[in-house]
Formats: sequence, structure tokens, C-alpha cells
Amino acid sequence: MSETAKKALFRIKKITRPPVLGGRKPMFSKQLLRILVCVFMAALVIMTIHSGRLPIRTRLLEGDIATDDIYAPFSFSFKTGIDPEKTKEAHEKAAESVADIYIINAEVLKRSEAKLDGFFDKLISIKELTPEISDEDLKLKTAQLSESVSVNEIKALLVRADIDSIITTARTILADIYATPIISTEERQQLIESGQYTIAVDNRVSEEKGRFDVAKLLTTEDIRRRLDSYIEKAGIADKGVISLLRKIISDSLS
Repeated sequence: MSETAKKALFRIKKITRPPVLGGRKPMFSKQLLRILVCVFMAALVIMTIHSGRLPIRTRLLEGDIATDDIYAPFSFSFKTGIDPEKTKEAHEKAAESVADIYIINAEVLKRSEAKLDGFFDKLISIKELTPEISDEDLKLKTAQLSESVSVNEIKALLVRADIDSIITTARTILADIYATPIISTEERQQLIESGQYTIAVDNRVSEEKGRFDVAKLLTTEDIRRRLDSYIEKAGIADKGVISLLRKIISDSLS
């Protein structure tokens, strides 16, 4: 290779490549960088201001006192004073949560005693007429006394000397009967179906309060079926008197 050719190759290797217009630019220009910095600073300021209105993230337990103001994360309004509708609703819910209290009314006993006294008052007025009263008049007055008591039972009672004792015993039996709760069969069934297996009872007769098992509560029908045991408990052994008192007291039950 000639000296001229070698020099030519050497010159080619030494030639530097001129810059090309429109080539690759830097990733971020100074102007774009300024914009990004401004946006970042603005976002930082906004977040700092907004964070002051966010709820405190500290977990507070019931009874703890917050050391900083707590702001709701949303706006709301409310009425001051008492809300009648909500108050009424709260009262109704509270009333529903309280179990019913059943009352043994002393007036019921008084009405039964009045029926019983009415029977014996008429009986005594008939006794004052004997022996002058005729069988026909006695039959008529007996019908006025009670539909369940026969003329013969009235005759047997009229000749007894212990009518006052029988009257006292009958009143004692009535008081004994009304010393415990008495409900109807329908009421007892309704209580059981509603899930009330025990009830609170305020006994206005004995002035005592207590809870009773609904399934064991007696109905008027139960009392009538058990009248003999009440009468025997009172110390009456005479079958005639037991039969008579059973009818009289059964008629007197309210």
C-alpha cells in the first residue's frame, strides 16, 4: 500500500462525526422541571392544610379524653333541643322492653264477696220466715237465690244453727282462691305462644309481688274443679255443706 493511501485511511479515522440537528434531547428540560416542582409544592401545601381537618387517627377508648380537636370528615347539620318523634320512638322501645305486670285486683274479690253476701242475706231473710213459709214460696225464693241450689239443700241449710260459721268459712275460701293469679284459658295460651313463660304479678289482695310460671297459673275452670279441696282445706267435712258451698262459691266467682 502506498504512503498516500495510508495517510488517506488515517485521515478518515481521525475525522469526527459532526453533530446532527434534531437529535435526541435531554429527558427533562429545565422548564418542565420547574413545572413539576411547582405542582409538587402546591400538592404538598394542599395536603398539609387538608390533614388538619381529617379525624384524629389515634384510637380512643370509651371514657378517653381527646387531646386535640376532632373534625367530622363530612359536613352535617342538626336541630337543637328535643326531637319529639325520636323521643316518642325511644319511649315506645323502652316500654316494649319492660315485661308486663299483672295485677290481682282486690275489687274482683270484693265483687265475689258481695255475691256471696247477697246469697246469705236472702237466705237469712227466708230463715226468719220459717216455719210459716210455704213450700211453694220457698221454691220461688230458692230460685231467686241461685239456679244451681235445690230447694232441699236450702231446707237443710235453714235448719242448721251454724249458718254464721258457714258464711265466714265461705268468705275465707274466696280469699284463699283469689290469693293466687287466675286467668282465662285463652290468656294463658296467648302468653305461652308469645314466649312469656313467667309473668310478674302484683297481688293487691295479699299486697305481695312475685313471678309465676304461666303454665301453672289457674283458670276459673281450674278453680271450679278444685273447689272441694279448698273447702276441705277450710275444715268442712259435711258432704251436704261441701256440695252447697261448691255451688255458692262457684256462682260467686267473677
